[in-house]
Parts: sequence; structure tokens; C-alpha cells
Amino acid sequence: MPESKNGFIITFDEFRTILIEDGIEAARKDYTDPKDLARLNGSIAGFQACFNKNPPEIRKLLKDSAERTSKAFIDVNEKTITDYDYWYQVCFAAEVEWVANCISALMISQGLNPIAGITTRGVMKASEIVHRIKRGE
Repeated sequence: MPESKNGFIITFDEFRTILIEDGIEAARKDYTDPKDLARLNGSIAGFQACFNKNPPEIRKLLKDSAERTSKAFIDVNEKTITDYDYWYQVCFAAEVEWVANCISALMISQGLNPIAGITTRGVMKASEIVHRIKRGE
């Protein structure tokens, strides 16, 4: 659990829940056009798939969703799945990757091994969540 010098503690569950809720809210704002329904549904499903999962489970979900996305690319080009199914899977995997990215940033800040690669945006989001919790938001 991340703890500051003043004794502030944030639980992993608390961090993960806020991260997922923020992600779902952002997806609903980003995908308002009816033609984006597959993207919206896939994004929400990707976030929801991360609820109640620990870091190793999220790492496995990340690996599995990346493999399904690779297969979906082949399948959509062979016309064995619909464009809807393809975009659903792509967005599902993208949001799982985002969750893993932000969780990894938090883990690295605590001297733990990450479950995925991190980005500057992931570090910024992890920091934002920690500071929001610290302020009681």
C-alpha cells in the first residue's frame, strides 16, 4: 500500500476502483456518436473486466486481450467477424492496457515490479488519483 511520510495510506482496491470509474466516465464522454457503439461497449467492458482483479490477474487479462485483438485483426480482414466485433475487442484491450499502465506506475512508485509498460500519461493519472484520495475527493 502506498504510504507517504505523514502516514497517508491508499489501498490498491481504492486506487483501482477510482481508475476504472474514471475510465468508464471518459469512455461515455468520448463515444457519444451512435456509430461508436462498439468502441463504447468494448471500452466499458474492458474496464469492468479489471474490477476485483489483483495485479497478476490484470497482467493475465492484458496478455489474453492482446492475443484476442491480434486474432480479431486477422478475422475482420478475412470477414469472419464484423467490424463491430473487431472494434469492441480493440477498445476492450486498450482499456485493459490503460488500467495495467496506471497500476504499473503506482507499483513502480512503491518499488514493486510493474505488470506492464508505463507511459507518462499513466504516471500522471496514477499521481492524480493518489492526490485526489489524499485530499478526500
